Amino acid sequence: MNSANVMEMLNLSWVMICALLVILMQAGFMCLESGLTRTKNSINVAIKNLADFGLAVFIFWVMGYALMFGHSFFGMIGTNGFFFEAVQMPEAVFFLFQAAFCGTAVTIISGAIAERMRFSGYLIIVILVSGLIYPFFGHWVWNGIAQGTSNGWLGQLGFVDFAGSSVVHSIGGWVALAALLVIGPRAGRFPNQGAAREIIGHSIPLAILGIILLWIGWFGFNGGSTFALNQQVGKIMINTLLGGTGGMLAALALNWYYNGHADVKALMNGCLAGLVSITANCHLTSASSALIIGGIGGILMLYIAKTLENHKVDDAVDAVAVHAGGGVWGTLAVAIFAPLDAFSPETTRIGLLSTQLFGIFICASWGFGVSFLILKNVNKYLPLRISRKQEQVGLNYSEHGVKTEYYDLLNTMNIQKQTGDMDLRVPVESFSDAGYIARRYNQVLDKLSEETRLAHQMTEVAQKARKAAEQTTMKLKVQNEELKTIQRLASGQALMIEEVRHAKEEAEAANQHKSQFIANMSHELRTPLNAIIGYSEMLKEEADDLGEASMIKDLNKIKAAGSHLLGLINDILDLSKLEAGKMDVYPERFNLTNIVEEVVSTVQPLIDKNANHLEIYTNPKDLGFVYTDLTKVRQMMFNLLSNASKFTENGVITLRISRLKNRFTIEVSDTGIGMTDDQLNKLFQPFTQADASTTRKYGGTGLGLAITKQFAEMMGGDVQVVSILERGSTFTLHLPVNFKSVSEIIEQNVSEEWLEAKSFA
Repeated sequence: MNSANVMEMLNLSWVMICALLVILMQAGFMCLESGLTRTKNSINVAIKNLADFGLAVFIFWVMGYALMFGHSFFGMIGTNGFFFEAVQMPEAVFFLFQAAFCGTAVTIISGAIAERMRFSGYLIIVILVSGLIYPFFGHWVWNGIAQGTSNGWLGQLGFVDFAGSSVVHSIGGWVALAALLVIGPRAGRFPNQGAAREIIGHSIPLAILGIILLWIGWFGFNGGSTFALNQQVGKIMINTLLGGTGGMLAALALNWYYNGHADVKALMNGCLAGLVSITANCHLTSASSALIIGGIGGILMLYIAKTLENHKVDDAVDAVAVHAGGGVWGTLAVAIFAPLDAFSPETTRIGLLSTQLFGIFICASWGFGVSFLILKNVNKYLPLRISRKQEQVGLNYSEHGVKTEYYDLLNTMNIQKQTGDMDLRVPVESFSDAGYIARRYNQVLDKLSEETRLAHQMTEVAQKARKAAEQTTMKLKVQNEELKTIQRLASGQALMIEEVRHAKEEAEAANQHKSQFIANMSHELRTPLNAIIGYSEMLKEEADDLGEASMIKDLNKIKAAGSHLLGLINDILDLSKLEAGKMDVYPERFNLTNIVEEVVSTVQPLIDKNANHLEIYTNPKDLGFVYTDLTKVRQMMFNLLSNASKFTENGVITLRISRLKNRFTIEVSDTGIGMTDDQLNKLFQPFTQADASTTRKYGGTGLGLAITKQFAEMMGGDVQVVSILERGSTFTLHLPVNFKSVSEIIEQNVSEEWLEAKSFA
């Protein structure tokens, strides 16, 4: 064997080794993408990386290689080489190397659309890219490179893409962007309000291992593109090393500067963006230029990723920013950093820049435009995205029937949501993240069950306290009547006065005992109820982190029930203060119009809940300022409106407010269920609603109207009601414009009597 044959075999061996290194990149992509996705989808990502390589190689063997490297038809398309058969060793090695490139272009898309696309839909994309998108554009740029010529029409124009910044990486990135726009973001990624929610991958160390494997494979990617072990290889290897280094350091530094910490995703994707950026120009640029090109690529990647996020494009691994963004910049960098003496004498910097820009435009138009049109139409007849329920369970199980540790966790939670069985516990998988979450969830359930039991006990206490309060109230009324009788009979009798004094002391002691009992009871109830509300909030956050949006509705019910009980306690305390005579009026001067607007804004969600319509009739100019207790006016108005909202469905609620001389009137009408005469007679009694069925259907405590009536009376006003069964009710609240205390009223009455007596005399 002569030296020429030895050199040829050495060159072929080098290209074959590089081809194997490029295939190793498939393992790198698998580690990176599965590490950056959640456990419930990691197996699906790994399967796609294996399946897309096998299917892409098959399609490339059947037709892709022929379309890309067959005899060129006017620089547009290859015409021979279908079902490729190697005749000689060089052809076989060249096919192996190019098949590995095709597999790389396809697998870029896998990471971008992770966690939401059907496996069958992804295989359609693999066929589209390996059989049409990639070989056509590859023909335009690379046809003839094995023979050292440029037969494709872009190659003949002078377009330069040494190892595939555009042909491989940009094509993969542009198709990924088209697929993302068709299938949409992952569930929970972009909430209706607030910032985008980052979805953390299950294994960052695995993703970093993927970066290292990709970097190793990239030496074969760029080094093998010489198709010979020549003098260029050393330079290409160094530039590849420095390009990845520059991208990593620049992205890390910039992100650290803005966010104040070393972000691992910026470090990983910065490295990849730098490697993509150097791929088109590594055979021409200097080492320092390679470092700069990679650094700019890493910085551009950060800005592109943020821009896509702002436009709610959910790229799971930032593949578009890395490969499309880095590919565009790397291709453009040829015209900026490459020495002109590497080209023909007539080449100018402006001319080279124009050619590169034109090639980039063709790449984007072809890769994105064609794939978007095809996928958009395919999606109409064969949905590319899985259902929300399948996405919630995870693609490992829904697409491949493979259970993971998280499946049992989520399945148990779902059963619990449907059955309401709070005694059900999640199975714990030891020494895993899912096991840790399961243990914490079970601990919360244990605590919630304990607090719920306590709440039931406290409810029983509250019911007993209510009965005791009613009995005490009746006793006080009887004692008060007795005291009045004694006072009438005890004129001038010391013994009678002593008995009256003693009776008063007993009444006050009983009243104080009642108030103290209710206050203590309320304190005992508030502690577990606040715990229940707090735990429900914590569970909502964990459900949100797990993507369990359906559980949030049930947790909201728990929180609402706790809040309802707290409201009941507050009403009981108000009623107790009123009956004990410890509720004071705190008058102040305020604009009545402002209170109307405030209360309407607060009660509007309750009105909307039953699909009611609120009509307001008032003239702000006629209301003006009043001098009375602002807090109690607000509460009375809210009680009347919320009461109307509760007992009216798909109806009209009317609020009328008027002012006449020294009084103002608040009238609330509804078209709800109405009341009978018997129900009207009991309406303002505490803990009373229309009947038991009303309480079960509409809820409530029966305290709101009782408190409203007593508030009105202690402020010198009254409440009137007119109601027709099944036609609706009208509540009218009359209040004085200027509140006067009891002493002021007595003083005014005495003055009026004196004036009247004087005028009579």
